[in-house]
Amino acid sequence: MKLCADKAEVRWWWYIVLRIGIIIGSVVLLLSDRYDGAIVLVIFGATVASSLFQWRSDHWKSLHQLSLDKFELSDGLGWTTTSRERSNWLAKLSSKDTETVIASVRVEDEYFASLSASSNRRLLENLEESTWFSKHLAMYTAVAFGAFIFVIVFVSVGTFVAVAQSSPNASMVRDSAKIFVAIVAAMFSVGLIRLTVDYLSFSGFCSKTEESVSDLLDKGSSITTQDAIKLLHEYQTVRARSPLLPNQIWKWKHSKLSAIWSTQRVRMRAFN
Repeated sequence: MKLCADKAEVRWWWYIVLRIGIIIGSVVLLLSDRYDGAIVLVIFGATVASSLFQWRSDHWKSLHQLSLDKFELSDGLGWTTTSRERSNWLAKLSSKDTETVIASVRVEDEYFASLSASSNRRLLENLEESTWFSKHLAMYTAVAFGAFIFVIVFVSVGTFVAVAQSSPNASMVRDSAKIFVAIVAAMFSVGLIRLTVDYLSFSGFCSKTEESVSDLLDKGSSITTQDAIKLLHEYQTVRARSPLLPNQIWKWKHSKLSAIWSTQRVRMRAFN
């Protein structure tokens, strides 16, 4: 799961960097007094490369989600992964990645904090934990992207207004306006505004799912497999459509969130 998630995120960041580079190159061409074939060629190459990186990122994200879905069912209900599934999975990886996966330390027992044995209850306790963490991590990510967009737009507007008020040179004002429009367009072209909205939406969905799961667990009544898998499937479906949560956000916040969960939220009583 980690291998696929890391590959998906690295390629996604390359896509973002290239898209930003395309915008910068386009602005340079826009402000240039003459046609520059080299810049046009670089922009064309970056456009093709960014599309390829986006495609590969989506590919690895898909594999990550598939492996995570299977793991959640395996840990929660005790459904084992067959040798055929493992062999088909490893066949999709390069020789180096295959060796890395085979040699890696297995951490299934440490992934979730639930003390319950494999059962419908454990599946929901794991889901409760996943949605709680995802809710907060998605919100942190949305705030980070939103703050970045605000700073960029604020600086751009301030610079444009300052140039317009202080410079008598009409061409400079015109160029500043072009740069400002290009920066605003870049926010939409790169997808930063949509990402912010998507993270907010995912956080809200996780909050509602967590509440539903917690209410079901708090009742203490018997939990059917149908109810447990239905809630998990809805969460997995929305998670697959949502953007990946950045590793950096997890590194910044996991100690705080893990400490809160382990002391305040984990259900200490184990059920068979």
